[in-house]
Amino acid sequence: MEVEVVSLPVGDYYVPGKENSKGVIVERKTMTDLVNAIKEGRLMNQMVRLKESGERAVLLLEGSFYEVEKFTKFPLNALVAAMRAIAVSWEIPVVGPLRKSLVAYFLENLARSVKGKKKVFALRPSPPREWSLERKALYILEGFPGIGPLKAREVVEHFGSLRDFVNASAEEIASIPGIGMKTAEEIYRVVNFKFKERGD
Repeated sequence: MEVEVVSLPVGDYYVPGKENSKGVIVERKTMTDLVNAIKEGRLMNQMVRLKESGERAVLLLEGSFYEVEKFTKFPLNALVAAMRAIAVSWEIPVVGPLRKSLVAYFLENLARSVKGKKKVFALRPSPPREWSLERKALYILEGFPGIGPLKAREVVEHFGSLRDFVNASAEEIASIPGIGMKTAEEIYRVVNFKFKERGD
């Protein structure tokens, strides 16, 4: 699957449609992101922007309801009501919540169904500016191999900061429950990868 990294005016991923047909904008949120958007009153504005884009739109949720119960204490009935409103009132399909591995599978299948083959995604490379530093740090952590929303929280509880995490040894990373040595070594290699100097 080919991926092109660009800055999008709305959404996190964009799958171009075939000639003379609309593409699909995917707004991807972890379950805690969705809860925070509801609490902070940002969800309605985001849905308006998706509808006004002129493209088809999908809200893709990553994580689990367990994540919401454990970390946010947000009422699940209110969360389900918001998801229902998005799907019915805003007519934006809601997919998930899915675990992280299935998110990638869904995006690949979406690209194939819209384009007829695995083609280009465009994704927003950075978190929204209005996010708090904590949410931005968690967003970065979730991008490491084998680290999803739940593991990112555990990393924060264990190391306390992104700096301490990236400076940790593979053995220290593997001491976090649920992160095996293979994953820890991959994270360590990614963090310590050295880019070649220009001209090399």
